[in-house]
Amino acid sequence: MKKIKRIFELSPFWRWWSCFFWARQRVRLHPSVRIEGSVARLQIGRSTKIGAASVLEIGPASQVVIGSHCWFYRDIEMRSNGVLSIGNRTTLQKGVTLNGNVRIGANCILAANIFISSGTHIFDRWPGLPIQWQEQFFLNGVAAPVGARPASDYDRPVVIGEDCWLGVNTIILPGVTIGRGCVVGAGSVVSKSVAPYSIVAGVPAKPIGKRLTWLPPVSLDASQCDAIPYLYEGFDCQLQAQILVARMGERTRIALSPEVAACLTMKLHAAAGGRLRLGEHERDLVAGDNLLSFPVTQATGRRYAGAALYEFVLSGLALSNGLTLLSCELSN
Repeated sequence: MKKIKRIFELSPFWRWWSCFFWARQRVRLHPSVRIEGSVARLQIGRSTKIGAASVLEIGPASQVVIGSHCWFYRDIEMRSNGVLSIGNRTTLQKGVTLNGNVRIGANCILAANIFISSGTHIFDRWPGLPIQWQEQFFLNGVAAPVGARPASDYDRPVVIGEDCWLGVNTIILPGVTIGRGCVVGAGSVVSKSVAPYSIVAGVPAKPIGKRLTWLPPVSLDASQCDAIPYLYEGFDCQLQAQILVARMGERTRIALSPEVAACLTMKLHAAAGGRLRLGEHERDLVAGDNLLSFPVTQATGRRYAGAALYEFVLSGLALSNGLTLLSCELSN
């Protein structure tokens, strides 16, 4: 049955059916795009384009999410049996390969022939055996010898933050986190995590500069463009009459000072009612201006790269109608 299903998925009929199916979702797929596996585990946002000869292999345990307004040129390969996500407005040039558990943020630029994988071949679990045998033993659940690396070492997620630019022929190794706003030089091999707004290059990649000095503030005026680096993830930022409008998505993260604080106060404007949650605390939103206060502790914001990352979850009508952050401030 599986063989018949695969033959069907490789057929021209299946490709044209996929093309028309996604067109109804306002997604443009070239007729030569191959989608193999569980289509139910694939989400693609509106106005996204996937170019010719691209391949999406979706495993039975995977969750593949591609945002809206993305642009994939051609010959893109995506294979996952885990979580693979790409944020809104991210572009992939020819020959980009993504394998395993990979998360790429919004507004990223990936040049041609980039290779990113969370997995590695199993070569040292039974060192004297052929590598292909070792991988088969691993898949079959054969007990590992004493002192072997834990199974989790062979699949370590890769995370690339928003607004990153990765140069042509870059390789990102398993377990690497590239912070928001980074630039990776062409031909680099990134083997270690990179702090936000760093510029790295080389084999292995090393810091060669900075886009800006990363210094998360105690307070943030979200109407000013210099707040953008600290609107760390999940915001849709636009300029209107030279004023920044920072609209919050379903999940957003703000980078603030890691100094000890007791309260986080936020000024927001909601187009409709809803609820906003930070950690265990949830607050109601009303249409119009809102002033919300959340208690915070050291555990509330995850410490990362000299910042405390505060993650918010938005629900209700405000999610679809719009919630704009005006300012926020930590205090005691």
